[in-house]
Amino acid sequence: MANAAKVQVTGSCDGNAVTAHVDTFARQHLPPPDLWPEFIFTRPELLYPPRLNCVSYFLDRWVEQGHGDAPCVISPTVSYTYRGLQALVNRIANVLVGKLGLVTGGRVLLRSANSPMMVAAYLAVIKAGGICVATMPLLRAKELSYPIQKAEITLALCDGKLSDEMEKVKLAAPGLKHVVYWGSGAPDSLEALIADASPEESGHLDRRTSETDRRVQVIRLTKLGRAEFRRMASEHETWIADLFADLTPKDVRELMRLLAKTKASAQKSAARRRP
Repeated sequence: MANAAKVQVTGSCDGNAVTAHVDTFARQHLPPPDLWPEFIFTRPELLYPPRLNCVSYFLDRWVEQGHGDAPCVISPTVSYTYRGLQALVNRIANVLVGKLGLVTGGRVLLRSANSPMMVAAYLAVIKAGGICVATMPLLRAKELSYPIQKAEITLALCDGKLSDEMEKVKLAAPGLKHVVYWGSGAPDSLEALIADASPEESGHLDRRTSETDRRVQVIRLTKLGRAEFRRMASEHETWIADLFADLTPKDVRELMRLLAKTKASAQKSAARRRP
């Protein structure tokens, strides 16, 4: 134990503590740091990187390592390979963020018996940066209202077979803004929402909290975002070429000269206006 590394984990008392969560409700409601255990990591595999999403390890890496067609979830009704489950999880995660307004750190209530869709929903919430609040199917509306209000949950994903108590809980917990059912066949069901969602990694932008200041967000294009930007840039190039198609080289040179002159004039005007 002589080489054990004690990791100081900052708590709610540190407003600049690094977190990937935009919604910091969970961190703010941790107990005081002096009531925490000591976090001691003695093995190399426990030295996690600064940024980690467990779904990447549990699911995505198997596809990346060439095991995408291997069975992952097997049930009497439906089964998924790692690749198939990855696509479903990505679709749900994209809907959570793009259509249902989930931000990192947001709590999502899950209500279902054990099922492949419950697994996918659970992984999707985590991949989108949310916090899963899983509940037992036997809970009634009054019992469901306690965690919803305590954790200030605004979004729930629920098996359509359990909709009766879920509908009742809306009256007891008015803060619950969205309840999305799967297996209901409704136009606003989870299956309908994800029908046109991308099966790729969520979103066009990747937002990362600075490791030194949680108030700073570093924003970059994802793989999907770069591909979309290339497509847009190519189309824009085609438009520009079409606009200039009827101009002679001499016309283009004259146009460039006038544009440069206009730019210089605008810069001089802006400089004169500065105090």
